[in-house]
Amino acid sequence: MITGYKKKKLGHPSEKLSSDVTRAGWRNILFSEIISPVCIAILFIIAYAFLKSFPDPDGSQPPSAFVRIGIIALGPVVWNAAVLLTFFLLSLFMGPILEGCCVKFGSVMAGLAHILAMVGMIGFFEFLWFLESWDASHAVLGLITVIAIQRALYKILISVFLSREFKHDETNRAWWTGKWHGRGFGSHVMSQPAREFIVKIVELGLWTSDFCLGHFLLFMLTPALLIPYVDRLHATIWLRPSKQIRAPLYSMKQKRQRRWIVVKYGILYVIVVAIFVALIALLSKPILDHYELPSPTAQELEWADLQIVDLSEAQSIEGRIKLASKVRDAMTHTGFFYVVNHGYTMEQNKMSRMFDIADVPFVKVSSEEKKLYEGQPKKTGSYQGYKPRAYWHVDNGVRDQVENYNNTTKRSHPEALRPFLPEISEFAKFNHLNVLYPILQLLAIGLELPEDAFIAQHGFVAKGETYVRSEDDEEKSNNVWLKGHTGAFYKSISSKRGIKRKSDFGSITILWSQPISALQILSSDGTWRWVKHIDNALVINAGDCLEFLSGGFYKATIHRVVQPPPDQRQHNRLGIFYFSIPDDDVKLDPLLNSPVLRRLGVNDRFKRHNVDSVTVEVWRKARTAAYGQSTLVMGKENSVEEEVINGVLVKHYK
Repeated sequence: MITGYKKKKLGHPSEKLSSDVTRAGWRNILFSEIISPVCIAILFIIAYAFLKSFPDPDGSQPPSAFVRIGIIALGPVVWNAAVLLTFFLLSLFMGPILEGCCVKFGSVMAGLAHILAMVGMIGFFEFLWFLESWDASHAVLGLITVIAIQRALYKILISVFLSREFKHDETNRAWWTGKWHGRGFGSHVMSQPAREFIVKIVELGLWTSDFCLGHFLLFMLTPALLIPYVDRLHATIWLRPSKQIRAPLYSMKQKRQRRWIVVKYGILYVIVVAIFVALIALLSKPILDHYELPSPTAQELEWADLQIVDLSEAQSIEGRIKLASKVRDAMTHTGFFYVVNHGYTMEQNKMSRMFDIADVPFVKVSSEEKKLYEGQPKKTGSYQGYKPRAYWHVDNGVRDQVENYNNTTKRSHPEALRPFLPEISEFAKFNHLNVLYPILQLLAIGLELPEDAFIAQHGFVAKGETYVRSEDDEEKSNNVWLKGHTGAFYKSISSKRGIKRKSDFGSITILWSQPISALQILSSDGTWRWVKHIDNALVINAGDCLEFLSGGFYKATIHRVVQPPPDQRQHNRLGIFYFSIPDDDVKLDPLLNSPVLRRLGVNDRFKRHNVDSVTVEVWRKARTAAYGQSTLVMGKENSVEEEVINGVLVKHYK
């Protein structure tokens, strides 16, 4: 070893050989074997801690990065120590007894210990893979940090405790066989087990690391093995081909033996590669049934003419200014627009996966379990959890046929949905940061406000009610559907009755376009027009909160969901929505520092009704509790029912 050699002290020959090196200087050992590995480990710990300092995709603050990486890095070391201590006691008591009949006792003990060490190493890696929610970039950085920490620890142990080594294998044999007497240790027979314990901890740690790394490199060579004659590629660089060594001649028996060796180790290699792929790929994402989206309608409907916003153009200031004009025009006229090039491509197949997940709370959860997770909108003013069918009153005693599940981070979830929560959280984060924030920037620019004016009111981790929602609308009970509305979250319509509609009560609603044609918007000429499905597009509309904050400049859109065309009525309508609501403590006062609003002479809607402005929390709870439960009064306008919420008149159109 680099730190020296053991002299002749214990009565066992250990002379210096020509290949031995003298003991290294303590400064060299200190800087190269202790300080340098420790600094590298600290560097990677800082990098990992910085990465984990950001909130998780579900908005919660992750556990301490130091605790997590400490458990993963030191866990295998503690595991190896426990295995070694157990096997030491077993060999100590059983080795002398079994030595006579079991010649390979020591080898068997050593083999089992190394297998268990490998199991521990793989187990802690899988635990890290799980903790990082199958995020490859986080897991790789975590793994590099673990390797750096373990390397520093082993270097310190070697430098401090294993500065000199015997030139024989007696301590190793004694450890696995349990026979320490008579091996030439002299008075050190009592201390050598403790030293060998440290040696074995380091040996198992380095062996498992080398084993994993060696096989990983071997697996990376697999594609090259499939190239014909790749093993002869080196012959092209020989300088004297005429001097090539010809292949030896083998007998038939030797050929069969060599062929059997190839087959045997080839099968073993395939099995090991399969295990490696299983540990990485099969555990990366939970498996679930595929939800087959239906085909778009073949009928010619009266489609709404909506703006299409290419969000990729919002990367530059010039692009945002250009898009802001288009978004402002859409939000002040139709109140709806499409978003394309939002970040998820068709090739990623991301939305197909999300629709598969969205179907889980409806088809994989029993009715009994659903009752455990039912929300209480009227009592709590929140749409968290399940809303069962027939909860909302439609008209003349008819109740809705809409079942939906609102996924939030504030409560537990059905067991069938829990494996997919990391993916749902990642999806929610994408909607909030990659879609909502750019849209809020464009809306702020449209009011000649700083770009972050609305973003500051829509924190991803702030207290509020922004969440992903999955919706499953089924055409049952004689085609009775939910009346449309302008404030609550679930939108359907009866084919036989007038439909009440309102705007969503949040700020921005993001609907991931799906093929079932059911969504309609009320055009400026009073005509209901259909919203057409566009593959991998988003349908964006404004809600009450944005109307309040913009002083009515951006109007909450009147829309409804109606019965689909005849060629789609046999299908369930599964929808994925992201409802954005400002932080609970935001007051719904217009941003009167906007030059646009000042030029238009916009005032506070609440002030017009001679009531004090309310916070988002008060407004959303009141709207949620009232929808489908309160008694409505016919208004002055034809086919309009009204109610007053927090002093503000809310209209329900038939």
